[in-house]
Amino acid sequence: MVNVPEQILSAIKTYNSIVITSHIEPDGDSLGSVLGLARALSKAGKNIFVPLNSNIPEKYSFLAEMLIPYRELLPNPELAVVIDCSSPDRIDWGVYGSPPSVPIVNIDHHVGNIMFGDMNWVDENAAACGEMIYYLIKKLGLELDEISATGLFTAILTDTGRFSFINTKPNIFRIAAELQEAGADPKKIGEALYCNYSPSYLKNVGIALCNLKILSDGKVAFMVLDHKNAQELGTRVNDSEGIVDFAIAIKGVEVAALFKEVDDDKVKVSLRSRGAIDVSRIAQLFGGGGHKNAAGCTIYGSLKSAKETILREIERDLKKKSFA
Repeated sequence: MVNVPEQILSAIKTYNSIVITSHIEPDGDSLGSVLGLARALSKAGKNIFVPLNSNIPEKYSFLAEMLIPYRELLPNPELAVVIDCSSPDRIDWGVYGSPPSVPIVNIDHHVGNIMFGDMNWVDENAAACGEMIYYLIKKLGLELDEISATGLFTAILTDTGRFSFINTKPNIFRIAAELQEAGADPKKIGEALYCNYSPSYLKNVGIALCNLKILSDGKVAFMVLDHKNAQELGTRVNDSEGIVDFAIAIKGVEVAALFKEVDDDKVKVSLRSRGAIDVSRIAQLFGGGGHKNAAGCTIYGSLKSAKETILREIERDLKKKSFA
């Protein structure tokens, strides 16, 4: 069993009114982990509020519905738990607007977490925050049910690339089995996530694949979703989670990037790699972060300059690797 800091266990046991939140632009791990902990603590008699105010992607609407019971404002919270967020400037405090004046617990698995909490539990070896929350629930002696198990199964499924990434260790399958036994339905979750694409998303896939470029003797691939195409086709540039994975799946490609032009001077970049290239290092140069083989950042400037800047860093890392 993983060691959960005693200070965090004590705080959660002591306080009854708890805020649980995550980062802006939530994903499967953040939403699933928040739901898993919220449900388990609520069933144990705690008052829980989830202030997430960001737009939740349609594919996670089933999780959003399960979070509805925890959307009633807590005017006087005693503790805040922040999950899956490496930096305080990306925390979604929702209606609070800023951090409430309470102790903050920081639970995360990202490289580069700046330890912003009053209590910090950061495990870079964890496959997902969903894995960490599973162990936290177990250490607290709480029960898993269908709702909490669904949240945690979704968290782990998405952050392990459907159990295919290098972070998928044997214990992950054991946890997944227990979550299924507690009520998580892999078929329903899989259909909601991977057989429920919006027309906007599929149009974006088409746009990205049509402008796919291969560089560096087949080692680098990148795609672009620009503001103009989005307007013409009526798509949303941010409706693009996972599209970069098409590029990294190309035979021989070691590093892939997806450039999303949100505005004329704002570009979001998704990065993926295979093997030795650490894309989190590149993302951190521009205020982003993530993991060795999956990371992202936002660059303020033109699409052209963003591409040039990121591709230059990728080329630099490839050269270092070739001389290593």
